[in-house]
Amino acid sequence: MYVVTGATGFIGAAVVRHLLSRGILVRALARESSRLPGDLRANQGPGRLEIVEADLLRLDRLREVLSGARRVIHCAGLAPAGPAPFQMPAHGAATHNLLLTCRAVDVDKVVIVSTLAAALNPAPDAHSAAKAEQEQAASEFRRHGLNVTIIRSAPVFGPGGDSLVNRFAQAVAAGGFYRGKLRGEPDRLISCTYVSDLAKLLDKAAGSATAGGVYPFASETLRLSELAARIERLARELGIARGLWAWPARFFGLRAPRLPVEWRKGLTVSEATIPGLDLVPADPEEAWRDTVQWLAGQAPARGGWRC
Repeated sequence: MYVVTGATGFIGAAVVRHLLSRGILVRALARESSRLPGDLRANQGPGRLEIVEADLLRLDRLREVLSGARRVIHCAGLAPAGPAPFQMPAHGAATHNLLLTCRAVDVDKVVIVSTLAAALNPAPDAHSAAKAEQEQAASEFRRHGLNVTIIRSAPVFGPGGDSLVNRFAQAVAAGGFYRGKLRGEPDRLISCTYVSDLAKLLDKAAGSATAGGVYPFASETLRLSELAARIERLARELGIARGLWAWPARFFGLRAPRLPVEWRKGLTVSEATIPGLDLVPADPEEAWRDTVQWLAGQAPARGGWRC
């Protein structure tokens, strides 16, 4: 059985969907099960999906919720835009509690989702500092025999989430007004990760016998201007750049979104080769087409095109 933490989040939900598509029994952990996407709740049932409410900061219940687990994929935590005072408990203390319990109940493998920015010293923000603390906890438990793999992902995009990259894509597609923001930095190299690629990689890492380590990953590395041009073109092809998205952007005064810290600091992945794990990323064109199309359907319901 696989346990997935943070199952209500962007990445966690994608991981649960992928595992279910492979017929794997999944126990999905969430602080509030009512926030789990409807398509996942519909899969709940014996031999398929168990949904368990658990707070990783409450050590007393973790032994019970991890009982019987052989693989744990740890996606829980706060997004980069989350409140700074809560970043360290959400990533540091919560991960320590999880790993302590995994060792106690003899979990075979733990895979943790981290970020490229965890490597920065000094940390540029609270989220990066908390991720670095999380990786330090994993390193300590690895020295004591727990098989822990860390995947340092580039910023993530795709249907189903409110990530900074999705916000950037929303802004670019909303009539091209973001173009002026790119002046002076059109050649900036950036890396990004398609959420479905990340879910597949986490599954492969959890099932691999490869010893734990820290591995960077990105679906694609390209120039910022190239990504903006692709999103604008796809929005035009889908018939939404000058129609559905243009007037809300003007009406609400949509501001340019904050770029992910990895993009601002120039952190990229030149080669995402992980020993023992063969993963062919999805076609970037199709990945972004699905993302832009999903954003077009979601944005009007978000109340003001928050970017």
